[in-house]
Amino acid sequence: CKANHEVLIPAAWLHQADFNVVIFDMRDHGESTIEDGLVSAGQREYRDVVAVWSWLQDEKAVEAEHIGLYGVSLGAGTAAIAFELERDIQAVFLESSFASMDDILAEELAFAGFPVFLKDAAVFAGKVSSGDNLVEHEPLTAAKNIGNRSMFITQSEEDVRINIHHSQSLCEAAQASVSEAGLVECWFAPSSIAHDDGDAPGILSHVTLMLTQPDEYNARLVNFFENSLA
Repeated sequence: CKANHEVLIPAAWLHQADFNVVIFDMRDHGESTIEDGLVSAGQREYRDVVAVWSWLQDEKAVEAEHIGLYGVSLGAGTAAIAFELERDIQAVFLESSFASMDDILAEELAFAGFPVFLKDAAVFAGKVSSGDNLVEHEPLTAAKNIGNRSMFITQSEEDVRINIHHSQSLCEAAQASVSEAGLVECWFAPSSIAHDDGDAPGILSHVTLMLTQPDEYNARLVNFFENSLA
């Protein structure tokens, strides 16, 4: 959803650095079309990313090599899938992405105290309820097929919502597959914020680097796109 601070803060930094920025609501989010109210882990949502990418070229006459993607959490996974399936997308910045939905399903079941083998039933349920194969396209595939394009991967090392091993796997796969040095950058650092919401105090650790280390985040974000886009 384009109203989230996770989108608005980096969009503002890029705008201040003289980039043109498009932010939008993906399907079933914000003011976009509500299809079924379900999230498909990027399997359908990636089409929205590619549609906006194509619109910029068709309606605004922007060349493909001048367009990069930024995504957060589920949006990062979606951006990675778009990056994989549309090979003319030049650069993608992934914040707190999952690498494998199959792994996420297993981890969520274990966290909730359910048997991990139920993940296959969850995938089957997704196919029955909405027709979506939740593991058809995965961000890790994008990291393995970068070629001569650019990818930035970042996440808090303390993230408990999406385990840090997802971003680490993306980083390792991307660095192993890239065609030349310098096209893949990874930045992991400790980051969490204590909060007190009355009856539910706790620690926020998912997508917090931009809040706890804003200057470095801003610099890395802007430098990545300045270096990766023609």
